[in-house]
Amino acid sequence: MNTNALKIIDILESSRVKVFNLDNDVFFEKQEYCPACDSKLEPFCALINESQNQKMEFGLCQNCGYMGYIDRPAKEWMVKFYSEKWDRSFPRVEEDIKKGTILPGKGVKPSRYLAASLIEKIDINKERGACDIGSGYGEVLKYFKEQGFEKLVGVENSKHRAELVSRILGLKTLHGEFENDKIQEELS
Repeated sequence: MNTNALKIIDILESSRVKVFNLDNDVFFEKQEYCPACDSKLEPFCALINESQNQKMEFGLCQNCGYMGYIDRPAKEWMVKFYSEKWDRSFPRVEEDIKKGTILPGKGVKPSRYLAASLIEKIDINKERGACDIGSGYGEVLKYFKEQGFEKLVGVENSKHRAELVSRILGLKTLHGEFENDKIQEELS
């Protein structure tokens, strides 16, 4: 055993972090090169299950600083997981979706706030279309609508999130991955 290894004994579950079993239907792929700059990822840590028969390595790109999984579930599995299972056990309730906000410190990811705050910094024609890729529960779409944007569409891989945003907020939200031909056809 590596004496420099860090061993996690237990993890507390939260609304954002869940422990889930990697069933036999999870097929792994290796991503050995950085998706941003194509440099070789250098392994810097690994998660190993208790029986030590499964291992997932994390890598670091020395060139651009990207960090991510080297061993990762296959794309097909990921698309299916996020489409069918992601946060289905703890979806937001209708009232939370209706009063959702993009303000920082209110439980919203900083990236969503940064995306929305861009309209205050650059001159944008609000009559042109805007697409929120990975639109979640529609916080940014709702904010853009409040700011006067006329043609909005969200793309969300989580089926139940897309359906909730469409039904509750009345904002067009397409279910699927952005790269999907059907999604691209609807967006054009």
